[in-house]
Amino acid sequence: ISLGAGAGILRLRAHASRTRSSGDFGFLDDAATPLNPLDDRASTRLNNDFSSWNVIGRAEIDLHGALELSLCHNALLREGGVPGIGTNQSLTARSERNTHITYLEAKPEPLLSRRIEPAFTLFHSWTADRFHDSAGEITAARQETDNRIVVHGGHGRLRLYPHRFPLSLDLFFEGRKERFHPVSLIPEPAAGPDRLRSARTFSISADARPAGDRLVLTAGGRIERHTSEFYEESPFPWLPPAPTGRVTSTERTPQAGFRWHLLPRLCIKGNWGRYHRIPTFLELFGNLGSVTGNPELEPERGVNRDIGVIVRADRFLMLENPFLELVYMDNEVENLILFFPNSQYTSFPVNIGSASIRGIEATCSGSIGRILGLSGSYALLDGRDTGPIPYYNGNRLAGRPVHQASGRIDIARAHWKAGYELHYIGSNYLDRANMTEAPARTIHNAMIEISSRGFSISLEGRNLGDDRISDVNGFPLPGRSFYTTVSYSR
Repeated sequence: ISLGAGAGILRLRAHASRTRSSGDFGFLDDAATPLNPLDDRASTRLNNDFSSWNVIGRAEIDLHGALELSLCHNALLREGGVPGIGTNQSLTARSERNTHITYLEAKPEPLLSRRIEPAFTLFHSWTADRFHDSAGEITAARQETDNRIVVHGGHGRLRLYPHRFPLSLDLFFEGRKERFHPVSLIPEPAAGPDRLRSARTFSISADARPAGDRLVLTAGGRIERHTSEFYEESPFPWLPPAPTGRVTSTERTPQAGFRWHLLPRLCIKGNWGRYHRIPTFLELFGNLGSVTGNPELEPERGVNRDIGVIVRADRFLMLENPFLELVYMDNEVENLILFFPNSQYTSFPVNIGSASIRGIEATCSGSIGRILGLSGSYALLDGRDTGPIPYYNGNRLAGRPVHQASGRIDIARAHWKAGYELHYIGSNYLDRANMTEAPARTIHNAMIEISSRGFSISLEGRNLGDDRISDVNGFPLPGRSFYTTVSYSR
């Protein structure tokens, strides 16, 4: 349900939705022997129910000629069973994630004849991860945890347009602090020690237009300074974690790019840049049963390169406003973070050393009249392990299909609309040694929605072919399923 109201300088908006499912769909159980199809059997997903809430509230104040303020709060709650990957499903393990995210945004009016555009944001995030496995079904040990992750900070941005120069500058600064507070409830309640991390980021970028909008040259750089205070887990349960002390690192990541309109309907673009990504606290310390964190993760570093072409037209044959974009990319990554099955129940993130990802991406869209909309995409990305271990070097990256494609058809009328989607996900390996492979998946979806006077009702069918499929990590996905949504917007 969505509601909105406004009076004078104040505008209010609210949205709430709830989803629940028993999750007891059928799937093909390979009995943990994927290379032996003789013992495969049809099974029912157990302990896979879930319920979720998503609530969003937003208040906006527009002080005409002076300031725009907006306050937004998003609350998400999901509780459900943790069945594990497939074979030997758990019956009682449960997990719950409760997240609250708040933003306060301020946008003053531009200064100096609109040559300076400032914007500021404060943010706060609070996440509670609860995992209950008193029977020890997911891992060898019994677990009851109630962890907290708190993030807060702010950032500011200044966009500058120097007088008489075909140039724009963008200055950005952000400061944030993160805290992970672990709580274990068995065998005896115990809390801490807390893991802390702070970050300060400054970036500057410039867009130069030596030939107006026909040619745009971009260059910039980013400096990130991180300070962490973590603990190493003791190999013996009766000893406390050992502090690693205060660790500080600084990363500098330059970038450059261009966009050249050769013709009114033809554009060539390219980008180059170094990047650096530190693991999130959920990747380091998260614990939702089937997916667990790894506090030993190292930051990802790499170089991204791409070049592409964009073609537009008013009309091509029967298509109106056709659009086509082709991009070739060549990326190199060090300490790439990937998730691997750690057992029959859990997945675990690890660094794999180095990797290369090369390939093409294509997207297209268009319409026929004002009734029929068409869109599609295709990606051919060959990800390879280039790490120092000879046994893995040259293997395809786990969880990364080489081929992915999708297409969509939409029909829109005054009070109803309908759509059809086709998704193809190629086969991918589940392990670094390329021994276990998830087969290719083809998924057919369709939907229809009828609306009148703010009310709407929709019916959506997913996986209409009723294929027994799994995600890229090997977790079984539902077969043919139907969803009904009733909504009201004012």
